[in-house]
Amino acid sequence: MRGALAWMHRYVGLSLAALLLMSGLTGSLLAFERELDAALNPELFHRSGVGPDLSVDALVARVAPQLQGMVITEVHLPHAGQDTVLLDTASADGSPPRYDQAFVDPANGRVLGTRLWGKLEPARRNVIPFLYSLHYSLHTPGEAGKLVLGGAALLWFVHGCFGLALAWPRQSLRRETWARVLSVRSGGDALRRNYQLHRAGGLWLAALSLVIALTGAMLNLKEPLFRPVISKLVTISPAPAAQLPVQIDHGQCGSRLTFETAAAAGVRNAASHYDAAWAYRIGRAPQLGVFVVAVGEAGSNPRYGLGPSWLYIDDCTGEPLAADWADGGTTGDVALREAFQVHSGQIAGLPGRILVSAGGLAVVALVAIGLRLWWRRRFAPSRVTLPTP
Repeated sequence: MRGALAWMHRYVGLSLAALLLMSGLTGSLLAFERELDAALNPELFHRSGVGPDLSVDALVARVAPQLQGMVITEVHLPHAGQDTVLLDTASADGSPPRYDQAFVDPANGRVLGTRLWGKLEPARRNVIPFLYSLHYSLHTPGEAGKLVLGGAALLWFVHGCFGLALAWPRQSLRRETWARVLSVRSGGDALRRNYQLHRAGGLWLAALSLVIALTGAMLNLKEPLFRPVISKLVTISPAPAAQLPVQIDHGQCGSRLTFETAAAAGVRNAASHYDAAWAYRIGRAPQLGVFVVAVGEAGSNPRYGLGPSWLYIDDCTGEPLAADWADGGTTGDVALREAFQVHSGQIAGLPGRILVSAGGLAVVALVAIGLRLWWRRRFAPSRVTLPTP
């Protein structure tokens, strides 16, 4: 049995090595994506204008003529170290957009720069979006890359379980046994010390790496796999978009909400869930007849903890049609909703992000050590004798 586990751990690890190296390295950087993006592109993330911020509607009105054939689909208000406004955009005629993000000075409405998110080109402003696309979907169109990485994350989870079973000491109730397997002993050659480091590092990182692997799989395989499976075990509420009326009749609507009035409606309807609610993202979905508003606690980083609540606001009446509350839902809802917060470490704030970033680098190191061990075992068997991992 142990021999079979060792064989599977070895060759599943080899098959995943390239993806694990890429995912570990990019993931360690993306734990600080906002800070790195701002450091690479200060002209996009830092305002030059002085004075108070324009209201949301005044800013949108001032920016619209500068967009030249583009329409604003979502407004991201300044938060978490970014003091400019980010606008998501799309082509007015439905054609492929020249860019889909515009960065705006909130004091004067001047467009500071634009970019097409995830575009592969040698430009500073595209580095972090490209790394995110690579980490999430191998930078491939459609669902293929997401499915490949989701499947790889599941295999990584299984691979980690195999490794944990192999490294778990037989005499696990003895303190001296744990002291041995969780440390790297002096003496012996470099290869044997590498083996001890691979085993000890794997044990120290086991919980973190298994959680990252599982939540990564949940993010990429949420609809095709995890939602159906989890729904068999516990109750899962319908997705908020599925709770919307099939067709909203706004034939008699006198005037529709604006980004600003939609934000106000979101804050008003979230008052019972927050001491001081604040809307920091307002998206327009005219095909559904709604605004989608992200709400958090004023003065806090909305990316931390359980993340924001999402409200679907009727763009005519301002009434909430559906909501996904950060502090509500069934056990199944929480598991699906918080997968990203756990995977990114944001659920634990800055310490969680540091832990995830360090964990990504540690995974890269463990994979590199594992490859070296395999290479020496495979191509120098007469000179190397190591215990089965």
